[in-house]
Amino acid sequence: MMATRTTLDHVRDLLDRNRPEEALSFLDRHGPETPEVENARAVCLLRLGRLSDAIAILRDITFRGNMNIPDDTPLRFQLNFVTAMLMINFKDGAMAVMDRLKRQTDPQAVQLREAIDRWRKSLGLIGRLGCCVGLYPRQPVELGFPPGRV
Repeated sequence: MMATRTTLDHVRDLLDRNRPEEALSFLDRHGPETPEVENARAVCLLRLGRLSDAIAILRDITFRGNMNIPDDTPLRFQLNFVTAMLMINFKDGAMAVMDRLKRQTDPQAVQLREAIDRWRKSLGLIGRLGCCVGLYPRQPVELGFPPGRV
Protein backbone atom coordinates (compact mmCIF):
# COMPACT_ATOMS: atom_id res chain seq x y z
CA MET A 1 0.00 0.00 0.00
CA MET A 2 2.88 2.38 0.73
CA ALA A 3 4.18 1.93 -2.83
CA THR A 4 0.73 2.80 -4.17
CA ARG A 5 0.56 5.91 -1.96
CA THR A 6 3.97 7.09 -3.21
CA THR A 7 2.97 6.33 -6.80
CA LEU A 8 -0.26 8.32 -6.45
CA ASP A 9 1.53 11.22 -4.76
CA HIS A 10 3.98 11.40 -7.67
CA VAL A 11 1.13 11.30 -10.20
CA ARG A 12 -0.73 14.06 -8.31
CA ASP A 13 2.41 16.18 -8.41
CA LEU A 14 2.82 15.68 -12.16
CA LEU A 15 -0.85 16.47 -12.78
CA ASP A 16 -0.61 19.59 -10.61
CA ARG A 17 2.21 20.69 -12.94
CA ASN A 18 0.02 19.97 -16.00
CA ARG A 19 2.08 16.98 -17.12
CA PRO A 20 -0.56 14.26 -17.67
CA GLU A 21 1.39 12.47 -20.40
CA GLU A 22 4.38 12.05 -18.10
CA ALA A 23 2.07 10.92 -15.27
CA LEU A 24 0.47 8.30 -17.53
CA SER A 25 3.86 7.05 -18.67
CA PHE A 26 4.96 6.81 -15.02
CA LEU A 27 1.85 4.76 -14.18
CA ASP A 28 2.47 2.47 -17.14
CA ARG A 29 5.96 1.76 -15.80
CA HIS A 30 5.42 1.78 -12.03
CA GLY A 31 1.73 1.58 -11.18
CA PRO A 32 0.36 -1.65 -9.73
CA GLU A 33 -3.08 -2.54 -11.08
CA THR A 34 -5.18 -1.41 -8.14
CA PRO A 35 -8.47 0.47 -8.45
CA GLU A 36 -6.78 3.60 -7.07
CA VAL A 37 -4.03 3.44 -9.69
CA GLU A 38 -6.56 2.74 -12.44
CA ASN A 39 -8.47 5.83 -11.29
CA ALA A 40 -5.25 7.85 -11.57
CA ARG A 41 -4.68 6.41 -15.05
CA ALA A 42 -8.21 7.48 -16.05
CA VAL A 43 -7.60 11.02 -14.75
CA CYS A 44 -4.46 11.24 -16.90
CA LEU A 45 -6.46 10.05 -19.90
CA LEU A 46 -9.20 12.62 -19.21
CA ARG A 47 -6.64 15.39 -19.15
CA LEU A 48 -5.11 14.13 -22.38
CA GLY A 49 -8.53 14.14 -24.06
CA ARG A 50 -8.60 10.35 -24.45
CA LEU A 51 -12.16 10.22 -23.17
CA SER A 52 -13.28 6.79 -24.38
CA ASP A 53 -10.20 5.15 -22.81
CA ALA A 54 -10.83 7.01 -19.54
CA ILE A 55 -14.51 6.08 -19.52
CA ALA A 56 -13.76 2.39 -20.04
CA ILE A 57 -11.52 2.39 -16.96
CA LEU A 58 -13.88 4.51 -14.85
CA ARG A 59 -16.88 2.36 -15.79
CA ASP A 60 -15.01 -0.77 -14.69
CA ILE A 61 -13.83 0.61 -11.34
CA THR A 62 -17.09 2.45 -10.59
CA PHE A 63 -19.67 -0.18 -11.52
CA ARG A 64 -17.45 -3.28 -11.03
CA GLY A 65 -19.65 -5.43 -13.28
CA ASN A 66 -22.93 -4.31 -11.69
CA MET A 67 -25.88 -2.55 -13.32
CA ASN A 68 -25.84 0.10 -10.57
CA ILE A 69 -22.99 1.69 -8.67
CA PRO A 70 -22.30 -0.36 -5.53
CA ASP A 71 -22.70 1.61 -2.29
CA ASP A 72 -19.07 1.00 -1.33
CA THR A 73 -17.65 2.53 -4.53
CA PRO A 74 -15.26 5.34 -3.56
CA LEU A 75 -16.73 8.80 -4.06
CA ARG A 76 -13.69 9.89 -6.09
CA PHE A 77 -14.34 7.17 -8.69
CA GLN A 78 -17.99 8.21 -8.99
CA LEU A 79 -17.13 11.88 -9.38
CA ASN A 80 -14.49 11.14 -12.00
CA PHE A 81 -17.06 9.05 -13.87
CA VAL A 82 -19.49 12.02 -13.79
CA THR A 83 -16.72 14.29 -15.05
CA ALA A 84 -16.00 11.95 -17.96
CA MET A 85 -19.70 11.72 -18.83
CA LEU A 86 -19.97 15.51 -18.87
CA MET A 87 -16.86 15.77 -21.04
CA ILE A 88 -18.37 13.52 -23.72
CA ASN A 89 -21.67 15.40 -23.35
CA PHE A 90 -23.57 12.36 -22.02
CA LYS A 91 -25.55 14.30 -19.48
CA ASP A 92 -28.10 11.52 -18.79
CA GLY A 93 -25.38 9.35 -17.25
CA ALA A 94 -23.74 12.24 -15.43
CA MET A 95 -26.95 13.59 -13.92
CA ALA A 96 -28.10 10.15 -12.77
CA VAL A 97 -24.92 9.71 -10.73
CA MET A 98 -24.97 13.32 -9.48
CA ASP A 99 -28.53 12.80 -8.21
CA ARG A 100 -27.15 10.01 -5.99
CA LEU A 101 -24.47 12.37 -4.68
CA LYS A 102 -26.50 15.54 -4.13
CA ARG A 103 -25.71 15.68 -0.41
CA GLN A 104 -21.95 15.24 -0.84
CA THR A 105 -19.80 18.13 0.38
CA ASP A 106 -16.56 16.88 -1.16
CA PRO A 107 -14.86 19.79 -3.00
CA GLN A 108 -14.94 17.92 -6.32
CA ALA A 109 -18.68 17.25 -5.92
CA VAL A 110 -19.25 20.94 -5.15
CA GLN A 111 -17.21 21.96 -8.23
CA LEU A 112 -19.23 19.65 -10.45
CA ARG A 113 -22.54 20.89 -9.04
CA GLU A 114 -21.43 24.49 -9.58
CA ALA A 115 -20.42 23.75 -13.19
CA ILE A 116 -23.79 22.10 -13.83
CA ASP A 117 -25.61 25.01 -12.17
CA ARG A 118 -23.70 27.54 -14.35
CA TRP A 119 -24.61 25.50 -17.41
CA ARG A 120 -28.30 25.36 -16.45
CA LYS A 121 -28.38 29.12 -15.83
CA SER A 122 -26.87 29.70 -19.28
CA LEU A 123 -29.77 27.87 -20.94
CA GLY A 124 -32.91 29.50 -22.21
CA LEU A 125 -36.29 28.81 -20.64
CA ILE A 126 -37.03 25.82 -22.89
CA GLY A 127 -33.63 24.30 -22.12
CA ARG A 128 -34.10 24.71 -18.37
CA LEU A 129 -37.58 23.20 -18.56
CA GLY A 130 -36.20 20.29 -20.56
CA CYS A 131 -33.65 19.62 -17.82
CA CYS A 132 -36.49 19.29 -15.32
CA VAL A 133 -37.80 16.29 -17.23
CA GLY A 134 -34.43 14.79 -18.15
CA LEU A 135 -34.18 16.25 -21.66
CA TYR A 136 -30.76 17.86 -21.67
CA PRO A 137 -29.75 20.33 -24.39
CA ARG A 138 -26.63 19.53 -26.41
CA GLN A 139 -24.79 22.62 -25.17
CA PRO A 140 -21.74 21.24 -23.32
CA VAL A 141 -21.10 21.78 -19.63
CA GLU A 142 -17.92 23.82 -19.21
CA LEU A 143 -16.10 22.49 -16.16
CA GLY A 144 -13.87 25.48 -15.46
CA PHE A 145 -11.31 23.30 -13.66
CA PRO A 146 -8.90 20.48 -14.58
CA PRO A 147 -10.91 17.27 -15.00
CA GLY A 148 -10.65 14.43 -12.54
CA ARG A 149 -8.97 13.90 -9.19
CA VAL A 150 -6.51 11.23 -8.12
